[in-house]
Amino acid sequence: NTELIQRLSETLTIFTIGSIKIKMNEMAIGRAKKFVLLVTETVEGLKEKINLPTDRKGDIKWNKITLPSLIDEGGETIFRELTVVLNFLFEYRSDDYEALTVEWVEDNMSLRILKEILLEVAKQNQMSWLPPFFQSKFSEVLMIK
Repeated sequence: NTELIQRLSETLTIFTIGSIKIKMNEMAIGRAKKFVLLVTETVEGLKEKINLPTDRKGDIKWNKITLPSLIDEGGETIFRELTVVLNFLFEYRSDDYEALTVEWVEDNMSLRILKEILLEVAKQNQMSWLPPFFQSKFSEVLMIK
């Protein structure tokens, strides 16, 4: 039985997911900026790509979204977007990295693992705002503490 997270240093973490080990390195400032833009555009872009509930102003009603409704409305889109974000994170400074596929993400990622990755990204890159950002949008799904 292996642990999900192995912290080799403050700047390098290894995740063991299924049968593979994936390195995640601390991001340089420029990379972190690109990550913030990618995450923001991805989350906000879901409104355009799948049928999420919105209010009269067109803002997403995040408190009305549950995991089953999210998967029912846009499972394929969500897994595709999630795969892009995960590959962005894991490929950084990992010369031996082999890109994840949508199918692999569907078969191997759980909410627990995604939550742990999110918390580790926040800790490793000093992005304390990251968990509250996702908690405010996906509170019923993630339950981050």
